[in-house]
Parts: sequence; C-alpha cells; structure tokens
Amino acid sequence: MHLLPKFLIFSIFITFCSSTDLADDKIKRKLTAVLNPDCPAEFCGSDRKINVMHVTADSDRDRIHYLWSFAGKPSFLMAFGDLNSSMSIDWASFLGFSNGTEKSVTITPEPKYATITVLNQIFEFNDPADHGDFLNVTDKNILPLDTSLFGYEFNGSTVTPEFVEFKVKATKYHNTPNITNIGAVIYTVQCYGDKGHGGNYPHLLHNSNNTQVDVVFDRFKQKKSFKSPRLAIEMAFATTDTKDSNATFHITKRRTLDDEHTPGIFELDTLVSPHSYIEYRPVSYTKPVRDVSDSTDTHLSKIVDATDEFMYKSLVYAYFGFNENHMLKSVNVSFGAVNDGFYSKTNYTSFAFLIGLGQPPTEELSPLVMAITFVGLGIPAVLFVLGATCILVKRVRTYRRLNSGLE
Repeated sequence: MHLLPKFLIFSIFITFCSSTDLADDKIKRKLTAVLNPDCPAEFCGSDRKINVMHVTADSDRDRIHYLWSFAGKPSFLMAFGDLNSSMSIDWASFLGFSNGTEKSVTITPEPKYATITVLNQIFEFNDPADHGDFLNVTDKNILPLDTSLFGYEFNGSTVTPEFVEFKVKATKYHNTPNITNIGAVIYTVQCYGDKGHGGNYPHLLHNSNNTQVDVVFDRFKQKKSFKSPRLAIEMAFATTDTKDSNATFHITKRRTLDDEHTPGIFELDTLVSPHSYIEYRPVSYTKPVRDVSDSTDTHLSKIVDATDEFMYKSLVYAYFGFNENHMLKSVNVSFGAVNDGFYSKTNYTSFAFLIGLGQPPTEELSPLVMAITFVGLGIPAVLFVLGATCILVKRVRTYRRLNSGLE
C-alpha cells in the first residue's frame, strides 16, 4: 500500500454555535489546570506514568475546556461551553485497563463546540533525490512510527491564571526489540488568557481561544540505512458535520503585513474547518537557538478523506467514539528543503502550530513598526511638503516682485 503524506488533524463539532465570542480577540480568560484530574491511585500512582492535563479557561460568560493527553496518541481537545460546565473521565475505560469503551471523557452540560487534534504518526523517510518534501516517496523509503507506542514522561509544567504550559518527553519507542532508543521527541503545549505572541520563534500570534503545540525532534533516529533522512508528522481531523453536509475543509495561505516577529516569513498556512482552524508559519528550525539562518521549509499535503482506524487510542475515540457518518479528513506536514543537508545535518528540528476555535487572530502593526514606517515614509513626506512649500513661496514672491517693478 502506497503511503501518501498526511498531516492528520481531528476536529469535533458537537453542535453548531455562534462564534461571535470565540472570534473576539479581546476576550480575557482565567486559567486553572490539574494534572490527571481525579485519577485513582491504581492508575495514576507513582508506578504509572500517566500524562494528562485538564485546563479550564473562563471568561465572564463561558468556559473553554482543554484536555491534553499523552495516554496513547498525543491528543489535544478544546471544548467551548457553559461557564458552569465540568469534565469527568472514566479512567479505567480511558486507559484501556478494563474492557475499554468509547466516550470515556464527558463534559456536562454538553459543549456547544469542540475540536480535537491528534498526532497520529511520525514518519522518518529517506530522500536520496533531495526533493525536500514527502511527495512521491516509495514505501521502502518510509518508516512509520505509531505515536501510541512511544514512552511518554512528564517533563515539567507552569500554571498561572494567565498562562499554562505542559511538557512531555518521549525517549523510547516500544514496538520492536531493535527499535528502542530514539533520541528525544519533546512536546510543549501552551494556552493563554489573553492575546499576544509566543515567546519562541516563530512567535505565533495567539489569543485566549487557542492553544499552541511545539514539537522538537532532538537526535531522533530510527532507520540507520536512511542516508538522507527527513521527518514528517501525520494527524487526523474529524467533525460531527455529516459527510453529506455542506461543511468544507480547506487550506488557505495568508500574507502578513510585516515579518517583525518571524523575520523573512510573511506567510501563514491555515487549515480551516467550519468553526476552527490549525495555523502555523511554514518554517521549522534546525537548532535549539532558533534563528533565520537555522531554519528550513515545511510542506503541506492536500486534505484527503481518512477512516476511523486513526481514532483508536486517542481522545477522539475517548470523547467522540466511532461514527461512520461523521466527517474525517487527513493532511500531513513534512520538514525540509532542497540542499539543506537533510535532518542528519543538525539532528534537530522544531515545529510549532496553533489549534483554535472561531477565526484566527489577526496581526496588527505594532508601535515599533508604525514608528519605523513613520520614520521611513513620514519624514520624507514632510520634507517633500516643506520643500514644495518653500519653492511655491519663493515663486510667489518672485512673481510679486516682477509685477511691482512693471508698475
């Protein structure tokens, strides 16, 4: 079976809701967070490594639930609902320690809207022709890695009323005896109470209605026979819009006004569903200290149909269950550019993207850019006006003097 490049993203829509509040960049939210909420000691005791973070983000009128799970496949849920809504987890079913059933995560009352993003697979692929992307790569040059088979470890967290950060690291892959040590895959998940830019490149513009996921591949290596290795990420995208509805999923490329926050990158790639989005700048960084000179390209595949098989061992199965009539799409992002030396040049790649409700926040010219614009354009314009005025005044005076002499 030929394996086409995909970046799978799962987005769930519970019921149609107005996104007026969600689209408001000025909404501020108070954040609270709990690690492994209400998890019994038999499942989340010191001898078990369960990494699930529940965050609530409250405004004066509503609540957003975040659930970030590394139990199985890395999955990131956002659900928009009532201010008094609550979330519960049937941990035995959720972790599969009993006869695991679907819908083990419940939000009461039922949210108006939800979206889930699942990192389904990581691909290491060989690119001997140095195309720089994942298109038309043959199966023999692809090593797929199921993300549910990685060993995830808690790597720290930060919780304030304005900011929550959750870090998880994977250093083992439990699939075959000869594939164990993998270097490290480091995930950093963040959400915010207000609008602003992320602290690290590419300084993505966030608001209180989205979350940022940053993935780092540090000395990541599986297939020693791959002499020209590159990496790609696969995800899955699902919605309660039925397959025969008019709901659409499409890719847009937006141009920004300036590159103040990400030098040299004026573009934003966005995967748009009816009421949510995935957005990122098409750049990845090849060294821990992120800089323009240490970056490479990203490549986005077309959106295609996906199947329910991608949902198992993820929050989609735990929260949404299987439903043959719902919308499922897939897409992939790969990293690399022609003549960049492949992944093996630095053995490091980082990539960040946003998952959001409503519409993406819009960039605005900062005071610094406005000041530079004024200096660059305003002062020459003022000088031009002053010069033209001086010339005009001089000509008027000359004209009057000549006329007075004639008299």
